[in-house]
Amino acid sequence: MGERTTGLIVREVHSLASPTPEQLEHDVDDLRDGLTGIVRELDRRRHELLDWRLQLKKHRVAAVVAAGLLFLGGLGLLRLARRRR
Repeated sequence: MGERTTGLIVREVHSLASPTPEQLEHDVDDLRDGLTGIVRELDRRRHELLDWRLQLKKHRVAAVVAAGLLFLGGLGLLRLARRRR
């Protein structure tokens, strides 16, 4: 079976005659193996994306900056509300 750089499996043309049941079964097994790998990788990425502790660990600086901006924005809104009173 040929593979493209995207990881998609491309079915090769075996002959002009109809493929045998064994060849079709082999092709299906190859496709299933390729899809299994893709599904496993997507599942791993989903778990990693939804693991908030890991995301905080990986993006600690961004999380601190975001928290600081939210805090300062909240203080600014409080001051603005007090001035208007």
